[in-house]
Amino acid sequence: MTRNGSGQGTTEHPQKVTLGTAVGVIVAILALIYSWHIDNKYLPLNQANVVLSEESIGVVNEEESDRIDFSFRNIGRFEARDVRFQIFVTALKPWTCKELMTNEGNPVLELFNATLVHPLQPETSATLGSLYMPYKSRAGRPLPSDQAATLLFRLNYFDTLRKVTTTKHFLFQHQLNTKSVRSLISDDFSAVKDCLLQFFETRDNRDDQKTLRFLSTN
Repeated sequence: MTRNGSGQGTTEHPQKVTLGTAVGVIVAILALIYSWHIDNKYLPLNQANVVLSEESIGVVNEEESDRIDFSFRNIGRFEARDVRFQIFVTALKPWTCKELMTNEGNPVLELFNATLVHPLQPETSATLGSLYMPYKSRAGRPLPSDQAATLLFRLNYFDTLRKVTTTKHFLFQHQLNTKSVRSLISDDFSAVKDCLLQFFETRDNRDDQKTLRFLSTN
């Protein structure tokens, strides 16, 4: 700030930004961008990540039903809380969804709904019990010996790193009275897709809306 010759006022001069200050600001911005990039790149490796695979499902053929046992694992680096599985079942073949709707009522059944009571730690496996697939229909009629079923597993868990609830879906096929469980192929999924869509359209909660989006985009 300087005073003019007459002493009647002052004139302020803006401070000059030095080259060193400008370089410092640029370096700080670049560091923030790099940190953001690294965080997003490695976030999927660090967050909770609960998975279910074909190899983690086993079948025991009992006298009146198949007992399906399954386990799941957190392969992430943060714990998962409120791990919940729901399992929905519908026929694949030789009965079609339309035939089941005519003869058996609702073609899709929710046969399993359970939540893990403790957090699932990283690199830890757990189970929630067993699913039973009877050899008879709800009307008491024996199911065809080659009857196959579609199993839709819906998984919800709270990721303690991102502080959000994650929803995943897994589709498998099981032939009754055998130990066969395999991932559902696209042609078989097409055979039951409309049946599943109709079922979840009649339910109105947030999880079912997520399942509808999953089915519609696959």
